Order: sequence, then structure tokens, then C-alpha cells
Amino acid sequence: MQKRMLAIPIILIILTALPLMSNALTTKQTQTTIINTDGDLSLSEQENRQQWNPHTCGFLPETQATVTFTNHTATIHLKKTTLEPGHIATGAWWTTSFQTRQKTPIYNTHIQATFQALLTQAAYTPDNEWLRIALATAVQRANGTVTYTELDFYDTPNTQNHPTGNINQGGNIIYKGADVVEYKTPQIPLNEWTNFTFDITNHINQAWNTKPSDLLESVYIVIETANTPTETTLLITNLWITQTT
Repeated sequence: MQKRMLAIPIILIILTALPLMSNALTTKQTQTTIINTDGDLSLSEQENRQQWNPHTCGFLPETQATVTFTNHTATIHLKKTTLEPGHIATGAWWTTSFQTRQKTPIYNTHIQATFQALLTQAAYTPDNEWLRIALATAVQRANGTVTYTELDFYDTPNTQNHPTGNINQGGNIIYKGADVVEYKTPQIPLNEWTNFTFDITNHINQAWNTKPSDLLESVYIVIETANTPTETTLLITNLWITQTT
């Protein structure tokens, strides 16, 4: 009789402890690391240029497309009087500014980008213009191909009318092609420093359905234009890419 009575409190103690044991087993420890270096542009002009790797593509020689680095700020200036398509980009590439100097696995992790931007001018000729500014990411897939997911924070009116997009139907896609999806995000105002935080993982998943072998290659700011003369100036600072695992 005494043995049976002693067994009851022991059982109660075990039952009381089960939720605590379950919580301990299910609680997942997370760790957040910064992927890139020199996001605050704190190095010399030459070192900042090496880390941020500015480059252009598509422009004719007479187009002025520059990135300068002063006072912890990258200033992107584009002045174009012709109609050819092209872009200018600067930011973080695995070869130049990822801390590991390796492409970063992104499956089952959370990637976020934060930065501050100031748009001082965005002049263009309205009609058939294409002018957009975005945070872009490049991801290498298992078969070696690269897909691009771009988050537009400035778009001209005609840019939002592309037939592959769905802005006019209430969606958030500016453009969708074989290897690129461009999403619309809130428009940056003129002459006002603006803080941006982008959930990169969420948008990459929406666009491409992330796989275990996917590798992040780069995260960068891009100004892209076609079919219009333009003079556009954008200032960027504190571009940090973080990964939570």
C-alpha cells in the first residue's frame, strides 16, 4: 500500500516536467552573421572601390556612368542622352566583399539586406521610358545557371506597364523573364534619406523556390535604363547583408 502511494507523486513530477522537457527539445538556437564587409564604406577610396566593385554594362562611350566613394557614401551618377539599354551597379559580390570569399548557401536560412539611400534626381523623357532602381541578388542554381531576384525601390510609370508584370492588376511584379523576376517595393521619395530593409529570402523563394544547393553570389544596387535620356543620382550607405541560421 505504501509503495503505491509513493508512486503517485513520482508520476505527477514526471508529468509536470514533460512540457519543460518538450520546450527544451524544440527550442532552436539561431545565429545571425554579417555576410559582407565594408558595408559602411569606412575604408580608403581605393579599398571601397575594390570591395563595392562598381561596373557598367551596355552603355555607349558617350554615356557618363560613375560611382564615387566619399564620406562613407557611394554616389551613383548616370547621365545618358541616348536611348540604348544599359545598367550601372555596385554592392557586394562573393569575390570581392563576402567575408568568406565564397558563395553562400541559402537553403533553410534567412537572408536580409539593410541600407540607406538618397535619390537626388531621376530625370527622364516620359513615354516609352524604362528607368528603375533596385536591390538585386544573384543566386547560382544546382545546374550552374544564375537567377536574379530584384527589388525595385524606384520605377517610372511606363516601367510598371511591362506585359510580363502584373502591377496594373494589383500585383507586385514589374518584370518576369527566364532568369529574372523584378518585384515592386515602396517608392523612394526624392531628396530624403530613406531606410530600407528587404527580406531577400522571401522574395527568392517566391520567384524560384529555393533548393538545397542554391548559392548566393551577390547583392547589389543597380540603376537600369532604356529608351530614354536620363540623369539620375543615387547615394547609398550602410549596405549590410545578414544571414540567420
